[in-house]
Amino acid sequence: MGRTERIIWILDQLCTSTGRLTAKRISEDFCISDRQARRDLEHIRSRLLGEELDIELIYDRESGSYRLEGDRKRLNEIYSRNVISNAVASSSLDPLKKAFGGIDGLELSSAHVRYVTQASEVPDYDAFSLILRTLEHNNSLQIEYQNANRESSKRIIEPLELINYSAIWYLRAYDVKNREIRTFSLSRIKDLKEINTKRSFNDYDTLKRMDEEGFGIFAGSNRPKPYTMRFYGNVAYIVSGQRWHEREKGRWGSGYYELTVPAYSDRELIAKVLSYGKDAEPISPPEFVEAYRREVRALSEKVLNF
Repeated sequence: MGRTERIIWILDQLCTSTGRLTAKRISEDFCISDRQARRDLEHIRSRLLGEELDIELIYDRESGSYRLEGDRKRLNEIYSRNVISNAVASSSLDPLKKAFGGIDGLELSSAHVRYVTQASEVPDYDAFSLILRTLEHNNSLQIEYQNANRESSKRIIEPLELINYSAIWYLRAYDVKNREIRTFSLSRIKDLKEINTKRSFNDYDTLKRMDEEGFGIFAGSNRPKPYTMRFYGNVAYIVSGQRWHEREKGRWGSGYYELTVPAYSDRELIAKVLSYGKDAEPISPPEFVEAYRREVRALSEKVLNF
């Protein structure tokens, strides 16, 4: 593990609920010298914190440990952004390492690499940090959630994982009352409180299966089914070069490219097909086609009345 990963780990430990760390533990965990461990801590103090953050790295002589001291809100932000950075690094670099045959020394120069996304969402760092700590404690959350129709409901959930999907943050959790896994948009969680009720959900095989078997972020209790779409013109060539799902099936027809993906619902697929305008259409199942037609009719009426 390189120095960057070490720094991320040290910050993570300093920002957690215990928040104390010794140079000895760093040196033992990473098989480095005590001097190098202290250099890492000094790097955090002088390069990553700074006066503008109003957060200090304090050394306690009595216990021989380090801790962060300062505004709790800023600490939550550092903790959350640190975890996010680590997640982005892992998800970006691991596939590249695999593609290059698992070369350990692979480095990407940030000066020559840009990550551009649309409609990106910055999370509420206090909420994000609380969810992370709830996951750490294996506790449950009481939340007030507002759905897409702006209807509010109170729920008890067991957080399972935070997911950044297309630059939007979601919380996947077990809904205690409904007894099923739900995906919540983080921006629609209006109020949340950690409760000292331990997580009961432990069916992680099902959680993994949901990610592997169905397209998109929204899973369901039933098994996914195949959804087929056709693309025409230049869009056909664009889509043929994309990967929508590990288990997708694509084929060329006479003047079109046909793509079939497994999904739990047509919720996201309708938006995908609509985004390509006249050069895309749904083929099956029938309810997918009908749902698409309803959206097109509603859009046509709106345009005609504009």
